Amino acid sequence: MPGPRGESAARADAAGIAYIDIAITGAVALNGVGTPLLYAGKPDSAVLDLLASVGAPVRVLPDSAPGDAVTVKLLRSVIMKGLEALATEALPAARAYGVLDQLYAVLGDVDQAPFTDLLKSMVATHPAHAVRRHAEVLEAAAQLESIGCPAGLTEQVAGKFAATADSVARTGGPENASIEASLDWLATSAVRASESAATQDRPCDQRSCGGIAPPETAPPPCSSDYGCSPDAAGYPRH
Repeated sequence: MPGPRGESAARADAAGIAYIDIAITGAVALNGVGTPLLYAGKPDSAVLDLLASVGAPVRVLPDSAPGDAVTVKLLRSVIMKGLEALATEALPAARAYGVLDQLYAVLGDVDQAPFTDLLKSMVATHPAHAVRRHAEVLEAAAQLESIGCPAGLTEQVAGKFAATADSVARTGGPENASIEASLDWLATSAVRASESAATQDRPCDQRSCGGIAPPETAPPPCSSDYGCSPDAAGYPRH
C-alpha cells in the first residue's frame, strides 16, 4: 500500500531528491541517541554513515519501501501500547492486593522464549480457546472492580474473546491450529461480519462484554473460590 509517504517518495524521486523514511521505535527518554530506528526503502550510505557516527542504532527493513517504517512502528505500537495500557490496570490492582512482586515473578515465564514466538502461539490458539479465555478475563475484570480498580480495558479484551468465540460458532474456526491458518481466518470477511452482527443485532451486557455479544456456546463452569452468579448471557460473574 503506497500511502502518503510512498506518494511523497515517488514525487521526490521524480524530482531527483532522495527520500528517507525513518521511524523511532523506542523510548527516547530512556535511550537518548541510542534509541532504535527503523529505516525503510533504498539504503542511503550517507544517511546511514551519519547516524552511525552519532551512535544511533538503525535497522534497515529488508525488501521495504518508503512508508513501511512508520507502518511497522504503528503496528508495533498496537501491541506495546496495548500492553502498557493493560499494565496500568493490572499493576495498581496487584499492589493493592499486596502481590505485586509475586506478579512480576510469575510474569518471568514470558522471558523463557522469544516474545514473537509467544505472540504467534497466542494468536494460533486464540480461536480454539476463546470461550475459556473469555470467561477467565471476565473473572479478572471482576477481581479488579471488587477492590475499586478500573477494569474498562480488561472488559474490552473480554469483548474481543467473546466476538472470536461467536465467530468460531458461526464459521467453524480455522482449518488447523497453525499461526498461518489463524491469521487467514481472522482476516476473513466472515469474522468481520460476525463482529458487526454481534454489536448490532444481538442484546449485550455492555459491562461484561465490552459492547460485543457473548458467543452462542455453553458457558464454562465457575472457577471462583467465592461462588458466582451468571450474567445475562449465562456466563459466570463474580
